[in-house]
Amino acid sequence: ENEFMVSHLSGAKRYEDIMLEKLDRNVPILVYCTVGVRSNKLANTLLDKGFTEVFDMKDGIIGWSNAKFPIVNQDNELTDSVHVYSEYFGLLLKKGIPVY
Repeated sequence: ENEFMVSHLSGAKRYEDIMLEKLDRNVPILVYCTVGVRSNKLANTLLDKGFTEVFDMKDGIIGWSNAKFPIVNQDNELTDSVHVYSEYFGLLLKKGIPVY
């Protein structure tokens, strides 16, 4: 929840297990996390559960920010702050302000 409050893609929804019961298994889903490790695991879980169009964003929100694409905070306002999960992953951020 803290990561999502600091930074996310506009229009994104924070993942919760309960969502799986309500989602159409044929609607495209894009998942992402800080660098792609956790989202890759989730993408595979979704595919195993019968979702047909699952996409995992390569390099996560750090890659998105480094490519100079916009991110928003909990108030849906543009932000330069990027939740990077840890100081280690913060070293990968080249565009933005790392938040741990």
